[in-house]
Amino acid sequence: MTEWWQYAAVIASVAVLVPVAVLLIQCLAALLDVRPALSREESKRSGTLCVLIPAHDEEEVLGKALLTVMPQLAEGDQVLVVADNCTDKTAAIALDAGASVVERHDTDRRGKGYALDAGVRHLEASGFVGDCVVIIDADCEVAAGALHHLLDEVRRSGRSAQARYVMQLPEAASSRDYVSALAVRVRNVARAKGMRRLGLPCQVTGSGIAVPWRAIQQLRLASGNIVEDMQIGLDLAKMRVGAMYVDEARVTGRLASGSAADAQRKRWEHGHLATMFGVVPGLLLRGVTRANVQLLALAIDLAVLPLSLLALVVVAMVVGTAVLGGLAGFWLAFWISVSALVGLAIAVLAGWLVAARGVIPFATLVGIPVYVLWKVPMWVMSVFKPQKEWVRSLRKP
Repeated sequence: MTEWWQYAAVIASVAVLVPVAVLLIQCLAALLDVRPALSREESKRSGTLCVLIPAHDEEEVLGKALLTVMPQLAEGDQVLVVADNCTDKTAAIALDAGASVVERHDTDRRGKGYALDAGVRHLEASGFVGDCVVIIDADCEVAAGALHHLLDEVRRSGRSAQARYVMQLPEAASSRDYVSALAVRVRNVARAKGMRRLGLPCQVTGSGIAVPWRAIQQLRLASGNIVEDMQIGLDLAKMRVGAMYVDEARVTGRLASGSAADAQRKRWEHGHLATMFGVVPGLLLRGVTRANVQLLALAIDLAVLPLSLLALVVVAMVVGTAVLGGLAGFWLAFWISVSALVGLAIAVLAGWLVAARGVIPFATLVGIPVYVLWKVPMWVMSVFKPQKEWVRSLRKP
């Protein structure tokens, strides 16, 4: 007769296997995507856009970002910088580069969401009637042709478009920095590319998101949500204009290190976990009841734990079920857990091949256990003292 704890062990191991299976499908789909990359000369540039850049005290990096954006503008395009609660020369640098500027001063309502809302309302008031708004962070560099590819996707599909957004490693990068960059690339590139291969939208990954003008006007941007990009992606999916990944559009940010990395990752991890546990069940139900495939796909994607936390949970499950098997002779849950561990290893390897080969050494995979241990206090804090307010990551030029 099967005991209740045997059922519980099997259910727990399957619960761990399911998100691993989702991750594995995404990374393998990306690995099997052998379609040639498009060149920007293959289609004639048509339509207009506005590049919207929220900026808070970004004088050290904004100029370089604008140098990569301004040459890509066509007739009718514009760049709007929202100088949000700035105390430096951010606004002056933007004006000197030829961008339009909105200065915002409200220390009680801080964060990227409020800055974006101010930018969109300014565009409405000025009579903007372009095809889309492309949101770029002030510390990013936009590769040649990226705006063209994003605009083409928006006009072709009628949906939003997400660029390939990756992080530049800091000088004298540590092994922890390499693993962190790998995790970002697996999430922002491999998983997003896999979703595109499956015909599904991806998460909004932070910078390089192009949103149809009619859609961004309807978004509720004015909030201090600490994972505002994730919320934007979900809201777009609710409107059935979820972001389609565009590998040819390249945007590069800067990977924080040291205490800045701690703050950046803490904000993302806490926000992800809070969204996953507080929002995903309702999103799954809404996606099913309203036959919204885009929302259902993003809800399932969000249900996958952050990579390092998922690895820790899988290993813990293997160890726990091994002890259970040794004590009680019940091995089914153990083999399910081992399957999850093998699937996770294959998914990470596929993700590295798709998104990091030639950039991040293969030996970086060996450092994942150390990275996981570094993150443990952060996850504990997410339970007992979760971060609820937006905090800007420190910039380094």
